[in-house]
Amino acid sequence: MASGQPDKTLYLHIGLPKTATSYLQRLMEEHRGDLLEKGFWTPSRKIYAHRVAVDTLPDDARAKAADVQGIRRIDEQDVWKDIEHALSQPQFGTIVLSSEYLSMGLAERAKAQIADRIGLPCKIIIYLRRQDYLTESGYNQDVKAMNRREPVRAPNYSERLDWEKVLGAWAESFGRENIRAIGYDRAARDQTVQKSFFEALDRPDILEAGELENGEGRVNESLPADLLEFKRLANMFGDFGLDKWLAGVAAAGEWAPKYRMSAELAEQYRTLYADSNQRVVDAYFDGDKSALALDDAPADPDRGVDFTGALPAETLAKLFAVHLKQTRRREKELRDRIAALEERLGVKHEPDS
Repeated sequence: MASGQPDKTLYLHIGLPKTATSYLQRLMEEHRGDLLEKGFWTPSRKIYAHRVAVDTLPDDARAKAADVQGIRRIDEQDVWKDIEHALSQPQFGTIVLSSEYLSMGLAERAKAQIADRIGLPCKIIIYLRRQDYLTESGYNQDVKAMNRREPVRAPNYSERLDWEKVLGAWAESFGRENIRAIGYDRAARDQTVQKSFFEALDRPDILEAGELENGEGRVNESLPADLLEFKRLANMFGDFGLDKWLAGVAAAGEWAPKYRMSAELAEQYRTLYADSNQRVVDAYFDGDKSALALDDAPADPDRGVDFTGALPAETLAKLFAVHLKQTRRREKELRDRIAALEERLGVKHEPDS
């Protein structure tokens, strides 16, 4: 499917977990009309990028998961017609496919099934995050939304968290010179996630008038450490649908700082990937350790606290008080509505005993 237009470039955004992938995808979706006018193309439906990406998954249990099978029900012909239209339009010089499924896929399959089929020069965009930070964030999300019950355990080595191996696989298929690695920890700290993304896409001009507005606000907000431990313990007794309620409680009150794993666990993660991370920093970040926060203390107290197995009694008291107050407010609202309805219908109101 060669476009015959050498001024076009394909960018694959390899969306590693907890590195603002959904945030960046949402920005591109919300501002798609303006981006198209600037020659910046993304699929007409976000799921089209996922449909292309799932074909890069290895033939294992993940490829048979329900979410992947649901994505595969999307007509592949519709996806490629969408891409072919972009390739046929000379004004689109930047072609972007962003998907978290690419982070679970095989680089060689992405090369054969996406890049070679599209037939454009291809560059890889990938955000990297220090492994203990990524694990902390993923744990919070799993407890909050996926009803995880188990606390964070001592790490076992995983090639999926070894950024040297991850980058090596993509560099082998696409060429080292085409890998655009970005340190998420530094970008998040400096509030340059958007800036670093569009710079990696060779389109810093997109932000000349300022950052793109996030119309939906902040999402996937982490729970404070005390509410997180409460939710983990509650998960052990079933699914009570507490995630939305706790998110509202967290936003409206004063709670503990965010969760961070213990210093012992953090040091185990640091040690496990220390040599690999250093080589990645040397090869992709000119030796700048701040890109992956390698000089940060493994468990800096300023970053948060760990209440695993030690939920404060005052947290339970505060949650009970919040629930009681909300219950009384709902009861009052119900009584007021009933009284108003009775008045409209001419029914004699019987006061509560």
